[in-house]
Amino acid sequence: MTSKIILPTTCILLLFSHSTWSISVPPGQCIWHDRCGPDPDYPPSDSQHYLMCQYDGPARQVTQEMALIVQDICPHLSNKDGSLPSLCCSLNQLQDMKKNFELPAGLIAQTCPTCYYNFRKNFCDLTCHPHQSEFVRVDGVVHGLGDGEYAGENKTMVKAVTYHVSEEFNTRTYESCKNVQFPSTSDTVMGLLCGPHGSKDCTAKRWFDYMGSITNGYSPFQINYDYGSGHTPDNYTYHNPPVTPCQMSPQPGVAACGCADCPQACKINIPQFITQDVNWQIFPGVDGLGFFMFIIFFVGTVIFITILCVVGRRNKFKINLVHPVNEESVTKNVVQEISLNQRNGSYQSSNQPSNPEVKPPSLDDLNFLDRLGAKLETKMTRLFTWWGTVAATYPIPVIIISTGMAIVLSTGILYLQVTTNPIELWASPTSRSRVEKDFFDSNFRPFYRTSQVIIHAKEMDEYNITRFNFTDHLRNNLEMGPIFQKTFLKEVLKLQKKIESLEFVYKEEDDMDYKYNLKTVCNKPLSPEIEECNIQNVLAYWQDDEELLDAEKYDPVGSDGDLPRTWNYLDHFLACANNPTLTSESDKLNIRCMARWGGPVQPYYCLGGFIPKDTSFPENPDYHQADAVVMTIILNNYDSQSEEEEDVKGLERAMAWEKTFIEFMLEWEEKEKPIYMDIAFNSERSIEDELEKETYGDIMTIVLSYIIMFVYITFTLGQAGSCSFSTFMIESKVTLGLGGVLIVLLSVTASIGVFAFVGVPATLIIFEIIPFLVLAIGVDNIFILVQTYQREPRKDDESHAEHVGRIVGEVAPSMLVSSISESTCFFLGALSDMPAVQAFALYAGMAIMLDFLMQITCFVSLLSLDISREENRRFDILCCLKGDKNEESSGDGMIYNFFKHYYGPFLMKKWVRA
Repeated sequence: MTSKIILPTTCILLLFSHSTWSISVPPGQCIWHDRCGPDPDYPPSDSQHYLMCQYDGPARQVTQEMALIVQDICPHLSNKDGSLPSLCCSLNQLQDMKKNFELPAGLIAQTCPTCYYNFRKNFCDLTCHPHQSEFVRVDGVVHGLGDGEYAGENKTMVKAVTYHVSEEFNTRTYESCKNVQFPSTSDTVMGLLCGPHGSKDCTAKRWFDYMGSITNGYSPFQINYDYGSGHTPDNYTYHNPPVTPCQMSPQPGVAACGCADCPQACKINIPQFITQDVNWQIFPGVDGLGFFMFIIFFVGTVIFITILCVVGRRNKFKINLVHPVNEESVTKNVVQEISLNQRNGSYQSSNQPSNPEVKPPSLDDLNFLDRLGAKLETKMTRLFTWWGTVAATYPIPVIIISTGMAIVLSTGILYLQVTTNPIELWASPTSRSRVEKDFFDSNFRPFYRTSQVIIHAKEMDEYNITRFNFTDHLRNNLEMGPIFQKTFLKEVLKLQKKIESLEFVYKEEDDMDYKYNLKTVCNKPLSPEIEECNIQNVLAYWQDDEELLDAEKYDPVGSDGDLPRTWNYLDHFLACANNPTLTSESDKLNIRCMARWGGPVQPYYCLGGFIPKDTSFPENPDYHQADAVVMTIILNNYDSQSEEEEDVKGLERAMAWEKTFIEFMLEWEEKEKPIYMDIAFNSERSIEDELEKETYGDIMTIVLSYIIMFVYITFTLGQAGSCSFSTFMIESKVTLGLGGVLIVLLSVTASIGVFAFVGVPATLIIFEIIPFLVLAIGVDNIFILVQTYQREPRKDDESHAEHVGRIVGEVAPSMLVSSISESTCFFLGALSDMPAVQAFALYAGMAIMLDFLMQITCFVSLLSLDISREENRRFDILCCLKGDKNEESSGDGMIYNFFKHYYGPFLMKKWVRA
């Protein structure tokens, strides 16, 4: 009997406890006052859905404490005369509203105060306006137990309202806020405030509707917005308070929005430039640019020819010079050469009859510069002749001393510092960007290190990796890219999990090896609250969870036109691509879009292939057409210039993980990669690794080039003209060629050692290029020295040492001038601000100068020894063996004779030249 009474009574209570019809309140009064208690439709643990006490009386005067809060958060509701206003809200409501404003204040208050002011006005008037009932209608109430001062009381609480707002107020408020930037998400603030619509699809009405929806996770009850102008049919007024434009200050002492957040605040008028067509005509049918270029060319040519004619006539000698065939004086030889170079006539050989009335040329016949050049060349020739004689007389001591000094300089390699950091290689230390970067890195922390895996889907029907059609909840038929096949996404997720589980070994200070994983080195933006690594991947939309990827939810009124729909992972992706900050409450599958590490993942970071070919980034990109996934793992970075132990160790650990990552990816690509994937991957250290790899990979190339050059020198310097083994071994230049190549190599190492002692960091490019450069120059000098000796026979009154000295005196000045010119060019290149170019220029210039010094010391002595060996008819390499003394020399050699008697005449034939 008792149960029969209780059941009808309970039904009656339930009927009256939840009313959803419109409740009429007299105009000019309140619809609520004070906070009552929790919504009984939610569990007791819910603290979000607190409702207001229904009240249909007049506004109540606020206290002084309340007035201060009103002045702070709703200044437009304060009386201008300073008196206490009457409002429809209590102290509790004001305190709740002030607390709730903290979140939007962090988003817009600092960057755009005007937007924040207009934003608050919407909620201030809804909550506290003294004539609340004129524009707010109560749509539903609920009866339940109160809380706080109403504890234990059964109260009537407002559960849903309709807020009649003017379209003008709605639009102008939106216009003042829609451009406010939010750098953390590389988007405007509407990406956060407009829910599933995101900034791209947000409108003024969608913004207000989302803020009033109870499903957004923040609104304690449902606020339905009704837009219009004037009055509603049931005599409600469309609320239209004044809105301050974003470029204006909302109140005294408060700044307006800046130019970045309010285009109307940009006061700079950007000039409009008119692009001029470069193809203009000076006369009809005559191109102006071509005409003036022709005039400039013609005038320049006339001036150039005139200068040549004038200078030629002024420098022309009137004497008829005779080539000094038997002139022994070095000075007279030099004067004769200069005089011959100044003549405009043909060269007159000594076979022509000489004119006894013409005086031989002298220094007095030359101008000042030519006399200076002649004297300098004379002194250089004498100096090098003397030195060549000394080196040929005492070859062993010269070789030991010169080689010993080069070896000592080469020991500087032990202190060599090699730079592989791309920034250290290519960015000038004095450039503004580099200085600012170094300042930032040393005072804060360098930008994060990134490791990336780019996975492209190959469309293969047999694996069901193809594009497919999908109809969204608005009944739009979309073509989804192949990466959105679940098979593909799950393989990407497996790869990510394997990367997250990678372990690396690092030796700490106690010389013990410790195993670490990604969480040791990764960036954790919200640590210590959230200890998850910052991984930018499309799978973050499903919290990197395969179960959430498979989640589905049936909704009987889920799609456009209230049609039944089963929401799945593709709906969730489209929602997250539209708004990466979407909360779980606003998502149909109750899955938040924010990643596990607590931040948003922008679709343009983690997807590829959605930009049409030959176009720039579209205004409204179709992310669903993507055919590639970009997985980016963010690691903490440290200042490479810092000597702090934390920075040094942190950088070493990060690089150790990156090395493990690269090794794993190489193995995964070879053994585990699905056939329908193409991948590319890199880490922060990849460029340095490639530079090092390429350099050490070229070592064999350098060795082979030196061996080939050694063989070439051996066969081309020798004068073997017969097939006799004895003659070949005597006239071979194997030892001399080997010595020449080793001298070139030693000059390179000595150059590196010199700057290693000084402390100039080297680059790996030096080891790739300089050996070839110095080899080319050094071999050229070797040929000049040796072949000049072979073409200049010893005079009757010359000793062996004097013969070598004369050859050195004849050749060394040219070698010196060319070496100085080449070195100077490289040393001038060291003036470049680019560190890689600067280091290369310094090392190359020094290597060329050292190569010259080694050649006029060590190589000249080696040449002297080789000449003595050949004159004594001893074998090359096997110096203990001697050939037949009666066997004559083979002359100029087969190669020389081939070019002289066969190849040269062949090229000079008329039909060949034709």
